[in-house]
Amino acid sequence: MSDPSVVKVYVLTVQSILAPTGSQARRRTHDFQETFGAAFYETLRAEPDLVVIADEYHEYRGPRFSTAISELGPKVTIGLTATPFKDDEADVVYRYPLAAAIAQRWVKVPVVLGRPDDRDDVHTRLADGLAVLEYKRTVAAREADRLGRRINPIMLVVASDTTEADGIAATIRDPSFADGRYTSGVLVVHSKVKEEDEPAAFERLAAVEDPESAVRVVVSVGMLKVGWDVKNVYVLMSTRPSLSSVLTEQVLGRGLRLPYGRWVEPGVLNTLDVVAHEQYAKLLERAGVLNEQFVSHITRARVARDAMGRQVLVRDVEEVSAPAAVAEGQTAGPGMVEAPTPAGSTDGQVTVQVASVSTRTGRAAAEPVPHDVARREPAVQVLLPVLTLRPQVAEFSLTDLTDKAAFRQLGRSVAAAPDRYLRRVALDATVSRDADGTIRSHTRTREMEDRIESSSVRLDVVAARMSLVDAVAGSDTASARVDLARQERAAAGEIVDAFLEGLNGDAETLLAAYLDRARSRLVRAVDEARRNHQRAPQYEPLVSFVAPDLRRSSGRPTSDDWTTRLSRSALVGTAFTGSRRSVFVEDWFDSHPERDLAVLLDSPANPVSWWLRLRTGDLPIRCWTGPKASTTPTS
Repeated sequence: MSDPSVVKVYVLTVQSILAPTGSQARRRTHDFQETFGAAFYETLRAEPDLVVIADEYHEYRGPRFSTAISELGPKVTIGLTATPFKDDEADVVYRYPLAAAIAQRWVKVPVVLGRPDDRDDVHTRLADGLAVLEYKRTVAAREADRLGRRINPIMLVVASDTTEADGIAATIRDPSFADGRYTSGVLVVHSKVKEEDEPAAFERLAAVEDPESAVRVVVSVGMLKVGWDVKNVYVLMSTRPSLSSVLTEQVLGRGLRLPYGRWVEPGVLNTLDVVAHEQYAKLLERAGVLNEQFVSHITRARVARDAMGRQVLVRDVEEVSAPAAVAEGQTAGPGMVEAPTPAGSTDGQVTVQVASVSTRTGRAAAEPVPHDVARREPAVQVLLPVLTLRPQVAEFSLTDLTDKAAFRQLGRSVAAAPDRYLRRVALDATVSRDADGTIRSHTRTREMEDRIESSSVRLDVVAARMSLVDAVAGSDTASARVDLARQERAAAGEIVDAFLEGLNGDAETLLAAYLDRARSRLVRAVDEARRNHQRAPQYEPLVSFVAPDLRRSSGRPTSDDWTTRLSRSALVGTAFTGSRRSVFVEDWFDSHPERDLAVLLDSPANPVSWWLRLRTGDLPIRCWTGPKASTTPTS
């Protein structure tokens, strides 16, 4: 221990080097020890070349932990963490992002698991997650001899609070769930768990990697975020509503370790399925979220010398990922748009032309500053007519929809070949080497080849029918008259019955999966039928005269020459002054005939008292071409 030529490594918890306070028991690191001739803590402080390597460094920001480390006086402190605080970003000397670890096959590939239908309740997500788990358990058992070891694939469920965690465990343990296969296969771990509820909970948790372990599902709240380093988590489910809050390295990291210590075949044993809260179609709409946690960079710090010969620390940053995209070989699905190449771009690289500051400043100086044009006040107020055509629409009722064929056809379209397989999108990464030898990693999304059937339930048709009738009868299409409420509901029932007839006897299963979609599509179909049925409206013309609040603004150069022929661009760009009877002291025109007419009206021999050249917006003409539609002349 006293030999200075031997490198000594001490592994301690940070709690063990905190100075005791109050009635706390004395910690041995602060006690005198004959071996060291002083307290161990004092021995460490005396080391001239002490290096502290602090794992999970984000936990050391508390004042006591931070003080305990800094008072050791280390020569260097190296913090290791997957989630550095924002204030510590400037001190990062090396960053190895998740995208790089995936690309170099050190961890599992995250796979986002979604459904093709509208069900997203907790019961359904649990059933889907366990369906994937059973698939992986079957593959692992089949390949055990070839891979040289047996493993115990499990599912980790992260709940929002202890009450929710207990409720999820009760659901899985219920004999009616998954035919009772998980009644004794659930382990709950959170701060309120008692021995009588979960006997030997932590012993069972420590042995969860044992192939003989009976644990299939671990339900936790926040206790397993760090320090729980098992390698056999194959399915991860979080009850948090946003996928971006689940795909964080602290949560995701609980399941990324490889159980075999390396990548193996088949590839499904190298994946972590993340059960998403959102429906699959919504996931595609938010494709950027799928790998926003992977967009990062490698940071390397190195020592260099500046021009004065002094040693300085510099950082090199290398991008290691690209935005999420449509999977290779996959066409754009619902809500996923293939971005067009912008005009002026080459191979997707957009060329942007930016004017220099001096060019822009010179251009602005050359342009005249607009000003408000003065207005004369005529002795007689100028009134302009405003014509409004008010539609007289006949009242509509659901009873008017006597032909139900469209609603039967809608039912047939919903029943046509529903997709029963889970959608699994991998957030993978690849490695490439540049011409200069630099190795880079790039993220990509791809659909997984394993076909796993989603869980299915049957819905009570009576309850589903009532829900659909409520939606149709309560829609904006139905009459709002109280005295017609009963007949409107009866008519809504006939429409829903025609839709159910189109489902061809499979309403229990189809509505369980697509009730939300069926409800919205049925309401839209009713509204479309109303528009097709509705007669063309009659119009009631309404004419009123108003004194418009006329304003003019111009930055054109002015001229009092009303007779010289100009080019059109010069004519349009000139404001003419000196008129006797114009409402405004400056006027401008689109053509010579317009100016000639103004000269004629301004003639002393003409009996006209005042004239006004109308501009866009002066005289709106509103007519009914649809709900609240209107048109306004451009001049």
